[in-house]
Amino acid sequence: MARLDAAFDALYAKEGRPLIAPARLIRASLLQMLFSSVRNPAVLEMEAGHRQGHARHQLTQTLAGAVDLCARAQTLGAQCIVYNFSLLTYAEIHQQLINESCAMDGSAEGFRLSPMQNRIWVMKIIVSAASLAATLFLSSAAFAQDKYTVALDGTFAPHAMPKLGGGIEGFNVDLANLIGERLGAEMDIVATQFSGILPGLQAGTYDFVVAPTTITEERATNLLFSEGYLNTDFLFLVGNDAPEITDMEEFEGKVIAVNKGSAYDSWARDLAEEIGWTVESYGTNTDAVQAVVSGRAFANVAGNTVSAWAAQKNPNVKPSYLFSTGKVWGMPFRKDDVELRNTVEMVIECLKIDGTIAELHEKWFGLAPAEGSAAVTPVAGFGEPGYDGYVDDGHEPSC
Repeated sequence: MARLDAAFDALYAKEGRPLIAPARLIRASLLQMLFSSVRNPAVLEMEAGHRQGHARHQLTQTLAGAVDLCARAQTLGAQCIVYNFSLLTYAEIHQQLINESCAMDGSAEGFRLSPMQNRIWVMKIIVSAASLAATLFLSSAAFAQDKYTVALDGTFAPHAMPKLGGGIEGFNVDLANLIGERLGAEMDIVATQFSGILPGLQAGTYDFVVAPTTITEERATNLLFSEGYLNTDFLFLVGNDAPEITDMEEFEGKVIAVNKGSAYDSWARDLAEEIGWTVESYGTNTDAVQAVVSGRAFANVAGNTVSAWAAQKNPNVKPSYLFSTGKVWGMPFRKDDVELRNTVEMVIECLKIDGTIAELHEKWFGLAPAEGSAAVTPVAGFGEPGYDGYVDDGHEPSC
């Protein structure tokens, strides 16, 4: 089947549209239908017995039905599989299917249809596949929307922040818009306080959440998460002339500046005795970074993306030691929105595979994502492994 899969990749590429989400389901079903059909000896025998005149009539009827079904599928956003394929291509695909089938079980060895018979047979299956395409899109109307309302915290730079000319910008704003673009849907991005976002999702105010949301066991019991798209680690910032730090023990005797009341504040204080550092808290993380610049502190620690953004904007500090928490940010959905979660996740996987998320990472954080990190590593199945809602159904990421 690998050669057939490659053939369909090439054929879809002619249309100049990305093969994503529901369209990929159509191709998978089409291949399965074609392969299952050619392995039926009764079908082969029946088609081989067609008289040429009857075959011409069947071809005419088949083409008319294909045009009608394909037009209906296109109105629903389907990539029509009838147009842009020559009859010769149909024949080649069909003969390849026969060859693949014979190679697997030795049946119908040496069997070959005439060009006309071959065309008729394949066109019939293509029409059935067009019907399947329309059915798939009709049945998926619940998640094939023209518009999605999504939410994020508009004050969490560099993920989302106000623009001087109005509106918001940031990594997650770009990511949300790219997801909408790939789905062919408008994204209504609502900027609000994070404390109200998850309750709003549960109440049905939002279709899903694009704010950076750490996947935790507690949250996963109430929400359905996509796979992670960014690691949420702790990154230290030090002065430009500071030595390279490769182990946290090297912070012994140093002053660490943190944002008062943050997760980084409590984490650093919990480790103060073990590491031997002194923790000083500041009203904002900006003030904590300034303490490093002025020499009042040796390092500042905060979230990896926030620290990377601060280093990009402040030439007097540089990224230093990265502490891995093992946690990732994912996109939350309501528990019953499995189809929507899976649809959006396939887009996220494609954005990882084609390097788009890595480009956003460099744009907003000023550095390339680490090898093996969530930004560049698609995950098999749907959801984040190890958490409630993850489904290992054999799905393999592709783009």
